Amino acid sequence: MTFPFYLELFGQRLHPHLVLEGLGYFLGARLYFICGSGQHI
Repeated sequence: MTFPFYLELFGQRLHPHLVLEGLGYFLGARLYFICGSGQHI
């Protein structure tokens, strides 16, 4: 693997930080709204 490393998604060349950060925010928000919203222990 050579650096800088880019991901090919939908014909676009993207830096992996953008892809993985976006995925992390998306999954974190889904988890919060599905499991954590309104439930207090």
